[in-house]
Amino acid sequence: MKKINRVTKSKDFGRIITAGQTKTSKSFVVSVLQNDLGYVRVGISVSKKRGNAVRRNYIKRQVRSICRSQIDFSNNYDFIIVIRQNYDPDQYAEMEKELKQLIDHLQRSYHASKD
Repeated sequence: MKKINRVTKSKDFGRIITAGQTKTSKSFVVSVLQNDLGYVRVGISVSKKRGNAVRRNYIKRQVRSICRSQIDFSNNYDFIIVIRQNYDPDQYAEMEKELKQLIDHLQRSYHASKD
């Protein structure tokens, strides 16, 4: 995922989480909000409780990889993905399936509510 497609500012994280639609699962909390940029941005948050910096960055790399394959970057949405305690980096296929379901559901419901 390109750096232009990342949400990095704390203010943006807060705005997207409070104003956007949110969907949760046992491993993820995903919030989505439409933007005016013409492309998708994704922000990933991993708690320090998940381990040291190396482990947290490993988890973020996995989630970015999932996002690359599941999100259509030509839309204009901001996604915030919060990794919950139940996320298991050793179960990549299951985590990918779970996140894909959340993203698909949010994109469909958000798109339907704006029409």
